[in-house]
Amino acid sequence: MAGVYGVEPNKLISEVAKRLEGNVEIKPPKFLGYGKTGPHVEFGPEDKRFWYVRCASILRQAYVKGEVSVGGLRVHYGGRKRHRVASAHHVDAGG
Repeated sequence: MAGVYGVEPNKLISEVAKRLEGNVEIKPPKFLGYGKTGPHVEFGPEDKRFWYVRCASILRQAYVKGEVSVGGLRVHYGGRKRHRVASAHHVDAGG
């Protein structure tokens, strides 16, 4: 049987997200449809399963790295912010 390192990350995250979606104890927050994931994106998430996919991704990060922090997750899920005059820079995701 293949472990976490032997499975493609996208397939693992997708399968874990399906299982989290079936769990009645894990529910997305009510404000999820009103916000963005960080200042580097223009719109909020369009995927209805976004909350479960992000939870599954955080679980994988915690398993692979051993220790995770809010700051480390903000850097991991951050992205490139484009500016009109200046060049693009990395911006951390929301905490």
